[in-house]
Amino acid sequence: MKFKSNYGKLIFKFVVFLALCPFIGVHGSVLVDDETEVFLKEIVYKIKDVLNYQSEINVYVLDNQELNAAATQNGDIVVNVGAILQCKNVKEMIAILAHEVAHVEGRHIVTFLSNQSNFIRGGLVTTLIGAIASVCAGSPAPFIAGVAGGSAIGNQMALAALRRRENMADTNAAKAIKLLKWPVLEGFVSLHKNLLSNSGMYNMYLSTHPQSKDRVSKFEKYFAEEKKQKPDRAAIDLIDKYDKLFSRVQHKLRALLSQIEDARKIYANPKDTNELYAKAIVLHRAGQYQKAIATINKLLESSDDNEATAYYNEIKTMSLINTKKCVEAADIASKTLSKCKKICNHRDLAIIYACAVVEGRVMPHCEKAIKILKKVSIFYKHDLSVWHMLGELYTMVNKHWNASLCAAESAFLIEDLKGTIFHAEKARSANDMVVKRRAADLIATAKEALTSNSDQ
Repeated sequence: MKFKSNYGKLIFKFVVFLALCPFIGVHGSVLVDDETEVFLKEIVYKIKDVLNYQSEINVYVLDNQELNAAATQNGDIVVNVGAILQCKNVKEMIAILAHEVAHVEGRHIVTFLSNQSNFIRGGLVTTLIGAIASVCAGSPAPFIAGVAGGSAIGNQMALAALRRRENMADTNAAKAIKLLKWPVLEGFVSLHKNLLSNSGMYNMYLSTHPQSKDRVSKFEKYFAEEKKQKPDRAAIDLIDKYDKLFSRVQHKLRALLSQIEDARKIYANPKDTNELYAKAIVLHRAGQYQKAIATINKLLESSDDNEATAYYNEIKTMSLINTKKCVEAADIASKTLSKCKKICNHRDLAIIYACAVVEGRVMPHCEKAIKILKKVSIFYKHDLSVWHMLGELYTMVNKHWNASLCAAESAFLIEDLKGTIFHAEKARSANDMVVKRRAADLIATAKEALTSNSDQ
């Protein structure tokens, strides 16, 4: 879903999945989309807060069709697109997220790694990496692949430790749901029944997870207890709201990631607003920008939700830019962003706004676009698109020192250390003390990294 201009923008930005967890057992690229991330993160944060976990948890969506999720040793959560698309409802999605939050809260990956010497002493030298991958990925396959190289004693030690952590994660996930009074334990049961029906042969001695039938029984017990409790009306309303939002995210993902011809067929006759939204995405993908705009306009006519309107207007403004209507695109993006309560939830629209301003040389909007992207950069310091577009905007208003600093930030993110120093040296001549200090910090950090690399 690209612009035809040099300032190409994807509805989902694909970035290489690096540095999240060196042993992680999942593969693919991260899909960066505000709407999906904000939805998943809201659920994750409610669960982590009720478990009294204080640290930040980042949530990444991975371009992988397997029904899987992972907790990383950095305390982040990775969710496969396949998990989102294959969940029958938001209750099953919450089951997955709650389990992974429980892993993070219990520091299960970190403690497993810190105890690795015990497994090595037990003879598990060749299978250690596979075990770590398995506990992250939720699959025994990486571990089984390495079993031949380790001793039986070491294998049993590691597998038992991994299964204990899985059991603890299940228990604490259910505990969080009970504390929240969310009526979703039915989703835990149905999710694990689905996993059990698709698991094939199961060897309890060569698995990192408890047997699915045991997990089903465990969650059925929790669900039976839940049904005895008095329903919480506010919690029921919240889960109903989440279910609607989850449906919208599912349709968006399907519209974007399916083969274009398949997506056309799926959304040929939309039955509700979420399917209409998906159809607009498909039309944009197909280059039918006028039809995409007309479809979004239908949604906007009935939308009284500022957050939904902002996501709808991502499609509309991108389509307008592709039809060379950059002024109109900038006007719409500006007005929409002004109504958004949290600018950090709408990074993509802020970047599209900047694209419209730069592509159409819309000078009246330049300073406002800079102000918005500067706010966004506070929350997304590692987003190359933010720094690139901010640099373009600064160049438009002849703030070349600021533009050089943005170029230095971009170079640093892609580990171009010499480029970082080159651009930061230019920025250090700025009159703005904030720019000077940041430029000096980047130079010092880049030089230290270069020295360290040369020593190695």
